[in-house]
Amino acid sequence: MMINRRSNKHGRGRFWIGATACCLAFIVYGCLDVIDIEVSGEAREKLVIQGHLIVGDPSLVQVKVSKLFDFTATSKRPTTARQVSLIDENGRSIVLKSLGQGDYAISIPRDYPDFSVELGRFYRLRLETFDGRIFESDPEKGLAVPRMDDLSFQLVQGQWPDATGGFRPQELIRYTIDTPLRTSEQDDDLHLRWQTEWTFKVQDSPYQHWIEQKTCYVTQQLDVTALDIFAPRAYETDYLFDHVVYENAITRNYGEGLVFTVIQQSMDENAYNYFDQVAQNTFREGSMFERPPGTLVSNIHNITDAEDAPFGYFFVTQQDTLHTYVSPEAVGSPPHYCPPPGGILTMSGYCADFICCDCLSVDNSTVTKPDFWEE
Repeated sequence: MMINRRSNKHGRGRFWIGATACCLAFIVYGCLDVIDIEVSGEAREKLVIQGHLIVGDPSLVQVKVSKLFDFTATSKRPTTARQVSLIDENGRSIVLKSLGQGDYAISIPRDYPDFSVELGRFYRLRLETFDGRIFESDPEKGLAVPRMDDLSFQLVQGQWPDATGGFRPQELIRYTIDTPLRTSEQDDDLHLRWQTEWTFKVQDSPYQHWIEQKTCYVTQQLDVTALDIFAPRAYETDYLFDHVVYENAITRNYGEGLVFTVIQQSMDENAYNYFDQVAQNTFREGSMFERPPGTLVSNIHNITDAEDAPFGYFFVTQQDTLHTYVSPEAVGSPPHYCPPPGGILTMSGYCADFICCDCLSVDNSTVTKPDFWEE
């Protein structure tokens, strides 16, 4: 099942909340990773198909389809498909709903008629294009995810980038987790993947008289260009203590309180190897000692034309979620987010920060306090 919990360190209570909110949050905020890769110039206008199935109650299928014109972040353009569907090991299928901009998703309740999602069963993705091509993934099976035991934070002295391109000493906030690497369903150590996000409280400061001042809760996914993955073979342990999942400077996002969230996902070795290749191609520094870039190994294929190989991957996972609240006092009482340091308007008279001008004008913002928010 999909688990959504709160850390129990720093005097915080631990609780369970419904998985539906977690699924919806993943649709809105989680999305899928942006992948920039270096490969030869031969492959132009390739399809990129990125998808996953999160096993839970409800389960969530999410797919993003785009065309790759060259291998930079700005060249990946959303495209539409005739149909995107999920197929189980018995050949039954369910069609995903189009959300626009190349995004497809569907939430599958446990009691959904004629289609069930369970750990240990195989599922594959199928995508049909308007020009008659059909792409299918290899059948993939989800693995149970270990429950994290704790999520905590501490202040540390570190180095942080400055305006000159160098680094300067600065106090940072570091988030760590404690988690086993095994479950009762899986004796072998698991490969893990982490995604992080925060939800911060902010009272806006509108300069237009017709916009009412209000308090919002704004959620943002963190490190969207990073791929935080773990292979058990790298460590001789079946438990991770104080594993660092995120570290950043103390900014005005903490000024009125903030909830930090970590999402832990399980994956098999093939999925890990794919994301590891993505990381190696994405964060290359151009050193002569680096391995040469190459084509990513995908588990998605054109079923009638082997030469028309897409980029991307489809995997099945389960996830566990923990939250921890960070009070302003715990991080030195930084200034409130609004108004911005330079004022609400720019020199040209435009809004300097959309969150401050109208906090509901930005994505993933609400005036309703989230269920996981507990000060």
